[in-house]
Amino acid sequence: GEPLDYSIIMQPSTQPWLFSLDVGSSEQAEIRLMDDFRLQRRTPINRTYQYRATSWPDALRQPVLSQAQQQHFLQLPRTGNQQTRDWARELRTQYADDDALVTALLRHFNQEPYHYTLKPPLLGNNSVDEFLFSSLRGFCAHYAGAMVFTLRAAGIPSRVVAGYQGGEINESGQFVQVRQFDAHAWVEYWQPGQGWQTVDPTFQVAPERIERGLQDALQDEADLFQGDFLSPLRYRHIGWVNQLRMSWENLNHSWQTQVLGYQRERQQAWLKQWFGQVDWQAIGLLLVISATLIIALIVVWMFKPWQRERDPLQRTLDDFQRALRRRGFTRETGEGLRSFWQRIGADLPAEQQQAVTTFIDAYEQQQYAEQPLDLAVLRIALSKVKK
Repeated sequence: GEPLDYSIIMQPSTQPWLFSLDVGSSEQAEIRLMDDFRLQRRTPINRTYQYRATSWPDALRQPVLSQAQQQHFLQLPRTGNQQTRDWARELRTQYADDDALVTALLRHFNQEPYHYTLKPPLLGNNSVDEFLFSSLRGFCAHYAGAMVFTLRAAGIPSRVVAGYQGGEINESGQFVQVRQFDAHAWVEYWQPGQGWQTVDPTFQVAPERIERGLQDALQDEADLFQGDFLSPLRYRHIGWVNQLRMSWENLNHSWQTQVLGYQRERQQAWLKQWFGQVDWQAIGLLLVISATLIIALIVVWMFKPWQRERDPLQRTLDDFQRALRRRGFTRETGEGLRSFWQRIGADLPAEQQQAVTTFIDAYEQQQYAEQPLDLAVLRIALSKVKK
């Protein structure tokens, strides 16, 4: 198919990976394409960063995998979630064709009384069994994780993919704004000669989550922005407030693309267009003074740099991974938390297994449900993992 060219302005994340559509690439020297098709910068994103990318949405992704690679995407814990394993074997008996089995699994999510919610019950050690056959309530990470476990148990290489789905179109600025509450998880399964195929079990349960985005899909749930009374998004249903918000975001976007995003040669071309041949020392001094005043105002009133410290949720996740590394378990690059847990769970003592399950459930609720930050459960579980 035809490639898509686009520009992205990314806020600081303190991480090196970048966002793109499938399958992305960039000609910028500091950006490289990883084996799992992620774009990654050579250094972490510690300040607002603008980059260009090109994507081929219809490209084949790894039509050939070695036996070792296939086995990697079939890994499961040695024990646990026996009901799901038995069900996967039943599905395999009914459907010899992989695509037919995937279709049957998606149909199951669509026809059974599953419910999409950001407030699912906490699950125990056999979390996949409990979700699939008991609680039937969860958000995207639950559906994607359960589907991957079932596919692997049926012998189909698969993986959970975490990213963002949706966003808000700013009509006046002609750009799409993607926020943290647009975070989403879906599934990819591998077929010989066809490569990785994308499916989304959440769509079968809550198509409005995919078609209209999270904030519109959860009208019946508690306010997504409860506790954040100053957020303009809380009042998006008030016409004039929403229009004011969109205008302000368009102004901010224009500032970032037309000023902060300029490379040196574009700055010079812009200045020459307006001022002709100028005294560069004088114009440089003028720019420094002007930029200092403007950026100081922007930082104080808009960006609030004192709030842009490293995300406490990410710090807690780093501590969790560090504790497991000390036990000899390392999370691989691009590996989802639940896939990591499924790989190592059986090798941990029972107390640590429960603590890890509690930590992952609580972390996913904080990450995907965009609830007010509460690290208490995470820290208690983390203390038990460290024992």
